[in-house]
Amino acid sequence: MVGAEGKSAQQKALTLGAIHNMPDQSFFITSMPELVTIILQHRRKELLMRGLRWMDIKRLNKEDADIILQRMVDNQVYSLPPNDKRYALPIPADIILHAGIEQN
Repeated sequence: MVGAEGKSAQQKALTLGAIHNMPDQSFFITSMPELVTIILQHRRKELLMRGLRWMDIKRLNKEDADIILQRMVDNQVYSLPPNDKRYALPIPADIILHAGIEQN
């Protein structure tokens, strides 16, 4: 269904959803992948230093985003490929104590 301005209802919804809290930006979204990319970029900026990026990367890599974390320390590059076991979070100490299980 195309509205009076020549935009479908879905395109209008995508545009409105993407520009929420971004009044200084003017753009038109034509596809769902484009909308998701813009939302993820905005989420990265908005939630900086809140510790949420780690969980986003884990979730996105399960959806084939292929995000590889790389850091250089003392001229040596360390990388963490997608879906590596090192993405696991430690089990809380009280759970280990009560359940008698091993740490990740």
